[in-house]
Amino acid sequence: MKTLISTGLLITLLIVGCSTIKVTNIKNIESYKEPALIFNLPKTILEIDVELNKTVFKKGPYADYAAELLGISDFIKQDTDLWQINNIQINSLTEPDTNNYYLLKTKGANKLNLISLSKNGILLAINQPSSKANADSKTNFLLNTNEENINIKDLSTSETVFAKEDTTYKYVKIDSNFVKVPIIDKEIITRTIEDKAKEAAKIIFQLRKRKLEVLTGDSEETPKESYLNTLIKEMNLMEEEYLTLFVGKKSTLKYHSKFYYTPNPQKDPIPVALFNFSNTTGISNSSSTSGDPIYIKVESSKNLLTINNLINKQIKPFTKGVPYRIPDQATITIFNSQQNIANIQLPINQFGIVNYLPCSLLKKGNVIEFYQEQGTLKRISE
Repeated sequence: MKTLISTGLLITLLIVGCSTIKVTNIKNIESYKEPALIFNLPKTILEIDVELNKTVFKKGPYADYAAELLGISDFIKQDTDLWQINNIQINSLTEPDTNNYYLLKTKGANKLNLISLSKNGILLAINQPSSKANADSKTNFLLNTNEENINIKDLSTSETVFAKEDTTYKYVKIDSNFVKVPIIDKEIITRTIEDKAKEAAKIIFQLRKRKLEVLTGDSEETPKESYLNTLIKEMNLMEEEYLTLFVGKKSTLKYHSKFYYTPNPQKDPIPVALFNFSNTTGISNSSSTSGDPIYIKVESSKNLLTINNLINKQIKPFTKGVPYRIPDQATITIFNSQQNIANIQLPINQFGIVNYLPCSLLKKGNVIEFYQEQGTLKRISE
């Protein structure tokens, strides 16, 4: 679990009894004049990390002659891209819940004991040094560094453009005699793709013949055994390069796209479109007309329904003491119109309830610890 933004749970509160402390939700306050501490409870946001594979298919320049010259039928017939969702990782982060900011006011001369906070101001422990390390935030580098151009080398061994000379003769009368004079005509010829394909096919067959001669011992010069494997390997690589001119080339690149979603107790579990996905264009905005929608649904387990009903039955709701969260478990599902793609169960802070630490537990000397990610009570000890 990661921390995105400080939840600011700065409860510097080791005060004897609730008569010296007053905690009020800021929504119920119009203004205040005396100095006071403001803290909040965290809410959960979801980070959806989508890992994609993009396979690029590049047509060979001689693909149109693959069947005719080499008898190959399995080759790339056009340039295309194929996108696939390889994995989806769902993580929970925390940020301040704007519906749960509190004003803490104290009175009297109260001695504050040891309080441990995260570097973001989240309360970790009271009366005890925290051993929990503060994780450094990691920057998401968004530019793709894997992108590459898939080029197919031109392996022609002959000139693309060459001059062809044609000599003709004519008789020219000089004085009283006729003299045979040569006339040279020059024609600039550009070799066609078909010419190049035939040349490449010829080299492929020559390489295969040469390999067979070397392996069967029919070669006029049999290479030394120590050099044989290297020679065969080099000829295989050369043949593969020439075959690429006919069958084409493909390369697979890996991409990551991240999306963030804040579960809403008033709206969930209504599905929400995260993004659109197409096998030919990849990921696009959920409002795009390209691809099919990929949805997220967050459904509360409602495990705390009984406790919540019990709290709501109180004639006078509990408001004294220090508020803390009890998160509820929820099932997060990523899906499209045909199938579920990923799911996980995670505690969602805002799906739970806000309870109050009893005044009797705020006595001097108690060690009080909170979970950094949920703002919920972890341990109370003397």
